[in-house]
Amino acid sequence: MATGTLTPPAEKTLAKPGTQPLKAFELPKYFADEMDRFFSDFAFRWPRPLVHPVGEEIWSPEMEMRQEHGRLLVRVDLPGVMKDAIKVEITETALLIEGERKHDIAKEERGYYRTERSYGRFVRTIPLPEGVEIETAKAKFVNGVLEIVVDVPEVKTPAGRRLPIE
Repeated sequence: MATGTLTPPAEKTLAKPGTQPLKAFELPKYFADEMDRFFSDFAFRWPRPLVHPVGEEIWSPEMEMRQEHGRLLVRVDLPGVMKDAIKVEITETALLIEGERKHDIAKEERGYYRTERSYGRFVRTIPLPEGVEIETAKAKFVNGVLEIVVDVPEVKTPAGRRLPIE
């Protein structure tokens, strides 16, 4: 029987390659960060098709929406999208904006021919406030920015007063 000192097993830790081992109290943040990274890789957006063609990305353009002076203003940044590739529909409950961008680059330099292609589709559904007047809706597309304006009724805040307590 061998005698000697016993050494405890090495502490088990999770670590990304090239980083310091994680301590037990750091594990929840590590898992949260990994889940965020995992889901951001898929560019989840609602609504989205379940399947899209290979080489085509799903993207969600930046959008600004505000209501002022009895109008609802929606601005959507659509760089690289042609006017003919945008479809806008409005109902009493929602505004639907969809489109597709196509980007092709072909260069020939020093005997090499290089091409790059990028495709992307998007669909945005924006709920509208009650009472929107869809007949007044107008859309224009200038310099890669889609702007939609529609009249909405002013929302009146209910009148109120403070009651004295007797």
